[in-house]
Amino acid sequence: MKKLTPEQAKANQLKATRNWQKNNRDKVLVHRKNWYQSHGRQRQVDRKKRLHVYYAELKQFYKCMNPTCYYHVEPLDECCLDFHHLKEKKFGLAQAGQRKKEAIIAEVKKCTILCAVCHRKVTHKKLNVSHFPTCNTDQFNHLL
Repeated sequence: MKKLTPEQAKANQLKATRNWQKNNRDKVLVHRKNWYQSHGRQRQVDRKKRLHVYYAELKQFYKCMNPTCYYHVEPLDECCLDFHHLKEKKFGLAQAGQRKKEAIIAEVKKCTILCAVCHRKVTHKKLNVSHFPTCNTDQFNHLL
């Protein structure tokens, strides 16, 4: 009998596996469904937690980026800080769960962080934010 190289043995094993999967399609589908029910949901939860930590760290670091605001220097809980897009947005950061890491970073770089009061003023056109700085995310990207 001819001895197979490791590459040939691996190729034969892969071929046998694919044949079995083709002939046992119903078992494969049940297995995948069970696996995603137990693992897929946990991955979503973990990603959502990482996003929350990423946003919280950015907000704690920058605080309110309005230089005339009281909360520009004073610490404020991250739930009272909002991302405000200075440039055209492709998606809202609250809906970023299924987006790629690079897309989320690019979207955050278009934003400034404002306290809830300043954000309401911007919404009602009582505060001009065109000169406010945007977020530099480089030191936080490892959190995603």
